[in-house]
Parts: sequence; C-alpha cells; structure tokens
Amino acid sequence: MTQAIGATYIPMVGLYTIDCSTVVPDLELTIGGNKVSIPGSDLIVKDDTGMYCFFTIGAMDMGLSMGDSVTLGEELADGVIEQMNKFVGQSALPIPEGYDTWLVGDTFLRKVYTIYDFGENKFGYAKLK
Repeated sequence: MTQAIGATYIPMVGLYTIDCSTVVPDLELTIGGNKVSIPGSDLIVKDDTGMYCFFTIGAMDMGLSMGDSVTLGEELADGVIEQMNKFVGQSALPIPEGYDTWLVGDTFLRKVYTIYDFGENKFGYAKLK
C-alpha cells in the first residue's frame, strides 16, 4: 500500500511520509468475520506546521529480540513486548516470533465501540452508527 501512494519510510521514527495532496484509498479490515472500513482520509495526519503529512499505518516487526532494534519504532515495539511479558508472566504474543501482525490503534478505535472483558479474557467491538 505504501508503494502505491508514494510513501517514503523514515526509519528513525518508524513512519511513512506522504505528499499532503495524496488520495489514500479506504482500508477495510476483517476481524472475526466482521468488516470495518476506515476512510483513506483518516489514514493521513498533518504535522503541526502543516508542511508534512504522515501515513498513519506504520511497519512494526514484533518478533525482534531486544538489542536487535535499529529504529525508534522497533525499540518502542520491543519495550511494549517486554512490559507485556512482565505483566502476564509469559510471552504475551499470540503469534510465532518473526511473523508480522497488525497492531490497531486510534485510527481503528475511532471507528468502533470497544468492549474489554478482562474477567473473561475477551475483546469485542461493534460498528458505530
């Protein structure tokens, strides 16, 4: 997707820059058989100066071992994994090491109602009306 919109990866921050006039296509995610569409316009964020635009989808390799990090984004990802592992007392990743996964954030969460049931260890969501 980043190649199709002419994005340029900035390794120090782990983000892609794009021309602010770029028309980004909508992104559709399917989770548990349910589709959620995120408008392309929601996938672009301007910096405070209005001169630079960033694509809100970043690349993270959640399978790096600590010490192998080369960018700030990878260091942050490793820090999140380390803290999650401490919290649950085991590997918090439900995916094999080295595989890519999606970490959805505010861009996705603004489009749905979310339910976190810690007692039953469940997560749910519903589309906004």
